Amino acid sequence: MHNRLLRLLPAAAIVGLAAYAQTVIFPAKFEIQARPSKKVFLWNVQSSKATAYLLGSVHAARSSLYPLDERIEKAFDQSDTLVVEVNTAQASPAALVMQMTAKASYPQDDSLDKHVSKELLDLTDSRLAKYGFSVAPFKQFKPWFIATTLEAMELTALGITAANGVDQHFLDRAKDKKRILELESATEQLELLDSFSEKEQETFLKYTLKDLDNTGKNTDEIMTAWRNGDEKKLDALLNEAVRSDKELRSLYRRLINDRNKKMADKIQEFLSTDHIYFVVVGAGHLVGETGLLRTLGKKYQVRQL
Repeated sequence: MHNRLLRLLPAAAIVGLAAYAQTVIFPAKFEIQARPSKKVFLWNVQSSKATAYLLGSVHAARSSLYPLDERIEKAFDQSDTLVVEVNTAQASPAALVMQMTAKASYPQDDSLDKHVSKELLDLTDSRLAKYGFSVAPFKQFKPWFIATTLEAMELTALGITAANGVDQHFLDRAKDKKRILELESATEQLELLDSFSEKEQETFLKYTLKDLDNTGKNTDEIMTAWRNGDEKKLDALLNEAVRSDKELRSLYRRLINDRNKKMADKIQEFLSTDHIYFVVVGAGHLVGETGLLRTLGKKYQVRQL
């Protein structure tokens, strides 16, 4: 259950690590058919001047996610501005991976075994062996990078890729047609990950390894809730276990709560203009007590479509 923490990662990490994993793993052919639903994971936020369509994103998905519900595509067509967490289209996946690995690397005289227990190192080695690697070439990297790499490898093995993510879908559609703005930058997101304390990073890697085998099942449950527009269910799947775990609480605060506040402030700035925005942000940021829906709903009319 706890590896759902990875679903809360910034978009840059998902895209960058998925791009890396796709260079070493052939995706499995595993599809889930879309089901019709009465609601979609899309909300209309209305101010006196502007409209913002708020779509919860799944950063990595299977190809069977498409085509999206026509209500989602229609809202995008009606908008003049696309807003994403980070505009990964500004840089190639390879450049993003290079930037990430630079942040994630220890100095030459340092290595992973000096920062984590031997037990955790052995577990990491065993897991990497399942993908045809040993831990040796990864010892130069920090635990947060190894955790995200393992998750990306597992997702790719299941045919779940960033290329099929909701963010990428709309970035492709908006290219040369709409203005594109971002709520964060890739650099900001990577600096956040790299700012985790040693204890936080070790916890991050430990919980990732603990439940990697459930990645496919967890993803299926998340996608079902997303397709059905089920806000409460998705909050329970993505956030509940993480925010209630004492060891993960500080990571949750930094990955979700702190970023939610900054995102809400930016969206409120957009709503003071006269544009129509289509905002694509990780679904975990929309739901819950500190989510964007609850925060923006205190000041604006918020309606699910």
